[in-house]
Amino acid sequence: MPKCPQSDIAKSESRNQIAPAVLQCLGHGDFVNLAGLPSDRPLVLSFWASWCTVCADDAVAFNAAFKKLNGQVNFLGIAYQDKEKDSIAAAYKWQLPFPSVQDPRSLLRDYYSINGLPITLLLDKEGKLIERIIGPVGSPEDFINRVTGKLISY
Repeated sequence: MPKCPQSDIAKSESRNQIAPAVLQCLGHGDFVNLAGLPSDRPLVLSFWASWCTVCADDAVAFNAAFKKLNGQVNFLGIAYQDKEKDSIAAAYKWQLPFPSVQDPRSLLRDYYSINGLPITLLLDKEGKLIERIIGPVGSPEDFINRVTGKLISY
C-alpha cells in the first residue's frame, strides 16, 4: 500500500471545501488531516469501498489517470464504510497506485453529502471544489481529459 502524504494534523479549519478530518492511512498507522494536506497541486479525492462494483470498474480509469497525471495532480482515496482488511484486499486487487485513508464510520457523510458510491471530487490547489462526479468516472481517456481540463488546463 502506498504511504499517505504528510499533513498538518493540527489544522482545525477547512481549506475551502476540504474537510478538517483526521483519518487513518489505509494499511499504515499514520493519520492524515485532509485540510492539512499540501496545497502544491490540485487534488482528486475518490470515495470508494471494496463492496462497490462500480468502484472496481473505475479502478482502470484511476490507474491510467494517476500514471499520466501524477506530479501534476495529487490523488487520495477514501475507503468509505468499509472494513480495513477488505479495503486493503481491494486496493491490491485493483492495483490502486495512490494512497487511501479510511472512513469506516462515515465521518465525511454530511460534509460531502455522500449518499452512495462512487463519488469523485476534483479540487483545485486552493481546495475549491471544481467538480463532483457521482457514479462512474468513464473511460480512462475520458477521465484523464476531464481531470486535465478541470484541474490543469483551466
